[in-house]
Amino acid sequence: MIAVDTNVLVYAESAEDPHHAPSRALVGAVAKGVVPAALFPQNLLEFYTVVTDSKRMTRTLTPQESLSELSNLTVLFQVLYPGERSLDYLSELLGSGRIRGSSVFDAFIVAQMQDAGIGIICTYNTRDFSSYPVRSVTPEEVLQGLGVLPDGPGLVQDRPETK
Repeated sequence: MIAVDTNVLVYAESAEDPHHAPSRALVGAVAKGVVPAALFPQNLLEFYTVVTDSKRMTRTLTPQESLSELSNLTVLFQVLYPGERSLDYLSELLGSGRIRGSSVFDAFIVAQMQDAGIGIICTYNTRDFSSYPVRSVTPEEVLQGLGVLPDGPGLVQDRPETK
């Protein structure tokens, strides 16, 4: 099981982004059951925040479209809620004194990963996670590890619609 960072979800949504094809292919691989992947509620909140913000996206989604996408994501991905030890792990990470400001959000993702026993996060912000006790990989690395590229055999570019 891998955790998927919010930026991958946003790029999968944003057709004009250069990371769109591999991000969409990764989501497609998750949909087909080829890649077991999880999200945390924080990812869903961050996704909604970004895709509805015209300062961050050229084409924003309406709140209704965003809710529909969130519903799709919760069908495709396992959503893991903070476990009993998540705050303990976060406290340990924060105790280092290196984490400041908005970096606490990445630290909380890592704490939840530790609590869930997940050691890999799929992200384009690999540097953001380099000082944490997890391994970060890009969607391309995940897909290459499976022996396929974004347009490779057996992967879809678009998610199936859920009703």
